[in-house]
Formats: sequence, structure tokens, C-alpha cells
Amino acid sequence: MNYIIRATRVEDVVQLRAFNIRWAAEYPHIDTPDAPDIVERKSLENLKQMIATLGTRPNSRHMVAFTADEEQIIGMVVLRGELETQDTTVGLYVDHAWRSAGVGQALMEHAIQWARDVETIQHITLHVYESNTVAVQLYEKLGFLHEKRHDRAYYQNGQYIAMLQMRLPFETNN
Repeated sequence: MNYIIRATRVEDVVQLRAFNIRWAAEYPHIDTPDAPDIVERKSLENLKQMIATLGTRPNSRHMVAFTADEEQIIGMVVLRGELETQDTTVGLYVDHAWRSAGVGQALMEHAIQWARDVETIQHITLHVYESNTVAVQLYEKLGFLHEKRHDRAYYQNGQYIAMLQMRLPFETNN
């Protein structure tokens, strides 16, 4: 394994912002809060605040995968839970050059283990493009179940894109 996975630290913000800009540039057609023009306007202070805020919520966590020398972030997983809920929503992002290298699976396994160790989390929810079959297969392999299909979740390149909602329930949290 030529990468390191750990909790994101406030001092990671410069590398995190660079990763977000690279990722957003890869998907300029997606109109999300991570769209390139929005990512570039996010200040380092905004990112520091986001990391600090996630760190105070018992059902939220931000983790990154770094190259072995810790020079570059190559992936991240974000678990976001609303206060007083038993659910946390996960988002996974892996640098294009590191896909198929096990980074996404390793990040998800770390996220799942962390969530299992949090007494109040009863399940993890995620959303994935139905057409992203590699990701869907990974989530199924990790035990996620199909919960809903949103037919017209996004509109891009002149067509609607379907989104799947998947959930990983925890039978017991110990």
C-alpha cells in the first residue's frame, strides 16, 4: 500500500483545497456544491471551519488518503450526520489517477469501521450515480443495500441522470 489513511487535520487544508479543485475540474458538468467555480471560491478558512465542525459532531468524520510521503491527498471520505440522528451520509472521492488501486475501498472500510464504533450510528446512507457501476459494485461488496432510485436526480449534457440511494444497516454497534 503506497498511501496512508487518517483523519483530516486542520493543517491539511492547503492539500485538501488542491484535491477539491482537481476533483471538481474532473467533473465540470456536475452542478453541485463542489463545482469548480464554487470550490475555487472556498477559502482555506472555510475548509478549516468545516473540518473543525465535523470534528465536534459525534456522528461525523472527515478522512483523507495521502500518498505515502504525505505530499498529496489522493482521496477522501466524508461522513456527515445531523445532530441527534442515527444516520450518517457518506461521500467518497478518489483522484482519477488512483482509481482501481484500492484507495476507495480502503477509505470506505475505514469509514465503516469508524461508524460501527460510534454507538449512536445505526446505518450509513449514500447516493451514487446509477451509471457508476464500479462504485455500485464496491458498495454492494461492502454490504450496502439498494434503498431507492431517483430517476431524475441530475440533469447534465442534455439528459437526466438516475441516482441510487444505498444504505448499510448495522445490526449491532459494538
